[in-house]
Amino acid sequence: MRKTNKKYWIQIGLVFGLSILAIGILLPLIYMVLNSFKSFEELGTSNNFLPKTWNTDAYKTLFKITSEKNNIPTWQYFTNSLWITTVMMIFQTLICALAGFGLYYWKTKFNTFVQCLFAAVMTIPAEALLLGRFMQNTALGWQNSALALILPFIGNVYGIYQFRSMFYRLTPNTKRAAMVDGMTPGEYFWTIAIPAIVPAILTNFMVQFITAWNAVLWPILVMEPGSKFATVPVLMYYINTLSSDQLAKMGFGIKVNAGVNLVNLKMATATLSMAPIFVGFVIFNRPLMKGVLKQWTK
Repeated sequence: MRKTNKKYWIQIGLVFGLSILAIGILLPLIYMVLNSFKSFEELGTSNNFLPKTWNTDAYKTLFKITSEKNNIPTWQYFTNSLWITTVMMIFQTLICALAGFGLYYWKTKFNTFVQCLFAAVMTIPAEALLLGRFMQNTALGWQNSALALILPFIGNVYGIYQFRSMFYRLTPNTKRAAMVDGMTPGEYFWTIAIPAIVPAILTNFMVQFITAWNAVLWPILVMEPGSKFATVPVLMYYINTLSSDQLAKMGFGIKVNAGVNLVNLKMATATLSMAPIFVGFVIFNRPLMKGVLKQWTK
C-alpha cells in the first residue's frame, strides 16, 4: 500500500513539474501572440499582459509596409522562404546522403582521416566562415539572388556525418547479401539503404528545414528588404529595425507615441513567421516522432 502511494505521489510530482516546464516554454509564445493584437495607442502607456482593445492593426500595418514601401506583398516573403528552403534541403539531403553512403560503403585507408577531418570541421563556428562566403558571393554577383541562399548550404558536413551514421545502423549481412546478389552500389543505395532509413531522413529533413527557415544572419547580409527573393528573416530584421518615427513618416495615418518600441508590429511579424512551422509540425508530428524514436532505439 505504501509503495502504491509513493508511486502515485511520484507521478503527481512528475506531472506537476512537467506542467510547470510546459507553461514556461509556452509563455513566451503566448506573450508574442497576445502582444500582436495590441493597438498602437496602447504602446508605451500600458504593460498589461492582455491587450486593452483587441485589434489587427499591427497585421494590417505590416501588410501595408511590405506592399507599399517594399513593393513586395507579405505573402511573397513566405513563399520565397518556402521554395528556397525546400530546394536547398532537397539538394542538401541528396548530396549528404550520397557522401555519407560513400563513406559507409567503400572502405579505404583514408576513412579514418576523413572522419577526423569532418569532426574538426564541425567544431568551426559558422560565423568564422561568414566573411569568406560573403566575399565569394559578392565576387560572383549573387547579391539579392536566390543562388546566394541555396548554393552555399547544399553541402553540410554535419549532414554527411549523420547520414554515414544512419547507414552504419544497417546490418553487415544486408550489405553482404546485396553484394552476393550482384547489386551495384547505386542499386543497393536506392533499393535497400535509402528505404531502410526513410524515417531518419524525414527527421533530419524537418530539423534542418526549421534551422534554415529561421536563419537570420546570412539572409540579411545578401538580401535587401525590397529584393524579389527576400525571405521571412529579412522581413523580420527590417521590422525590428523600424522606429516609431519612421513608421509615422510613412503616411499610413497611424497614431503612435514617439520613441516607443513597436512591440505589436514586431510580434505580429514573429507570429506570422512561426505559423508555417507550427502547421508543418502538426501535420508531420507522427513521422517526426517515429524517426526520432527509431534513431535512439537502434
